[in-house]
Amino acid sequence: MTHGSPCVKTSKKALQVAFSFVIYSLWIWAGLDAFFSGSGGVSGGAIIGGVFDAISLEQQQRTEGLSFLDIVDPALMHPPDAAIRGGWRTDAAVVLDRELTSLASMDAHCRVLQARLSRRFLQQRAWRPLGFVRLPDYTRERLGIAPRTLEDDARVMTLLDALPALRAALEHGEIGWTTVRTLVRVATRENDASLLEYAGTMTTRKLEAFVRELETTGTPSADQADSSAGAVETGNAENTDPEVRLRIVVSRTGRRLFRVAHELASRSAGAPLNAAQSLELVLAEAMAAAPAHDAAGGRWLPPLDGMAQRFLANHQNRETRGEAAIRGFLAEAGVCEGFDWLACPRRGAGPAAQLDALGRDVDALDAVELDRRLRVIQRAAQRIDSQMAALLRIGIDRRLFREIGFATVRLYVASRLGFCPSKAWSLIAIERACWRVNSVFREAWRDGRISHLAAVVLMPVLNDRHVRAWIERARSVTLRRLKDEVAAALAAADENNDLPAPPVAGARIPVDDSPSADLEEVQMRADGAVRLTDLHPHGAVHLTFRVPVSVAVLAETAFVVHRRHPEARWRTFERILAMAIREWTSVPRHRDPIFERDGWRCTVPACSSRRNLHDHHVTFRSHGGGNAQDNRTTVCAAHHLHGIHAGIVKASGPAPDGIVWELGCRPGGLTLMRLVGDVYATCR
Repeated sequence: MTHGSPCVKTSKKALQVAFSFVIYSLWIWAGLDAFFSGSGGVSGGAIIGGVFDAISLEQQQRTEGLSFLDIVDPALMHPPDAAIRGGWRTDAAVVLDRELTSLASMDAHCRVLQARLSRRFLQQRAWRPLGFVRLPDYTRERLGIAPRTLEDDARVMTLLDALPALRAALEHGEIGWTTVRTLVRVATRENDASLLEYAGTMTTRKLEAFVRELETTGTPSADQADSSAGAVETGNAENTDPEVRLRIVVSRTGRRLFRVAHELASRSAGAPLNAAQSLELVLAEAMAAAPAHDAAGGRWLPPLDGMAQRFLANHQNRETRGEAAIRGFLAEAGVCEGFDWLACPRRGAGPAAQLDALGRDVDALDAVELDRRLRVIQRAAQRIDSQMAALLRIGIDRRLFREIGFATVRLYVASRLGFCPSKAWSLIAIERACWRVNSVFREAWRDGRISHLAAVVLMPVLNDRHVRAWIERARSVTLRRLKDEVAAALAAADENNDLPAPPVAGARIPVDDSPSADLEEVQMRADGAVRLTDLHPHGAVHLTFRVPVSVAVLAETAFVVHRRHPEARWRTFERILAMAIREWTSVPRHRDPIFERDGWRCTVPACSSRRNLHDHHVTFRSHGGGNAQDNRTTVCAAHHLHGIHAGIVKASGPAPDGIVWELGCRPGGLTLMRLVGDVYATCR
């Protein structure tokens, strides 16, 4: 038998198949061993509980921190190298589903505890005694979550006070948080029990259609719910300006110009804006500067109604394709939200029940204790999320959810795990970033040493060389400062094609979210000649926006009005950005140089305010403070009046970088946070 003969190739292939079989069987064995033992003859791969029983009370008492929440075998959190084939795919899907539903139940229990604390926190306006004048600033900096989360939790918990059946079902783990949030939209004291019964017999899609129909007509039927669930969802009928996706290709210089425009737009608006809002202001500025003959019709413009219909058609085509995929899977498998043999997800709190003490005696808690408990719950939820992220990535990358009867990821996450699909994609994005670098980033996120929002901010600058330095930087500065430093690092990477380390301690960087604009370059790009050779930008990057249809139409109109034939589209967009930057930088400045030095925003750590700014004397003039610039800093009116002069916020030291801030000051000299500029010195 010679080398390269068919027999040798066949034997090599057989060895590869055998090796893959061994590798993958070992990966699944960690889950199947406990899964099938004691199953009592349940067939079809039915989900068996008992994962929580493996952790005894004595072991939990000996564990440190929140490690008692780690219920997933570490072997299952590492994707196998071998491909998943044959019947092993179903076994793998069953194992992952069992672990994910257990974790989702623990996460839902944490959400209920957070909701109880959130309601009391909002009732007391407890962020003010802690040194914050706005709830979004508190949630981002102290909890690392989206600003609307606490408000939504408090709203749902308040509505549940009048809905005893739904509240009892939630507290006993009979239904998930997402289901409750859906039902409270239409539930009353008279019908909450019947709605709860309906929820137990309907799939997620049918329940959402049922509630939507009830909101519209007040009297839905089961047939209406079925037909609504099978229809293509085109959004709320009352929303006359639905959102669509707008994608623009630019060069790296164009991305840097957009960062500058984004910062200037936020300054002009007097509040932090998202990218889509900044784009709208840029386009409006460009259209205002359009030549009069173009605006009057001297240049041909496509019909606005036609452009709007085209964007809506593309948007609906994507939804139609998604619905067609669901219908195709339904025709092939007979179901689209799980096979009948798949047991109901376990709703018990599991080890998370040890956190129940955090939800007791809530009405007697002060602001500091509420803050402490909310932070503990967030660290616990983040530890649970880190395990879910690893398993979700394996299941979604290999499309294992289809093996247990789910047509799409959205249906699996909403129906089986009971939370928003956008959260799942956010967790998967962080998990994929964890695999790009060493384990330090994963451990920091899992242990709560960096928050969820800090992890999202760090993802673009992570590499193996500097990951430890960036994590330590994220722990030592405010989230606002971290965003500034990451933006500066990305700008440097655009110039040098290499991601740098974080700045050294005490280094001064631009206080805005982007480097200062080079006005000469801006002028050149705004009035430059047409180039015929660069149809495609060097180092092309994609800017993706989620904007209303009207803004998408405005963008296309601006491209037509300002394009110089035969100019490339990306050149036109960069010129539009340059025109907006030139206009905003030419506006006469406020005569106070302190506002310019401080970036036209409040300098109190973690504050996002850009409007109603005051020139504050660090050492009060009544206490002998002078009018020199190192004794003056920019603060918003709310912090000036309700923080500094109320004694909750204290400032001392030279401006701008040497000011020592004390937030959450209380009688007796106790302070919640102490910072030098945006760098933490002490923090409770």
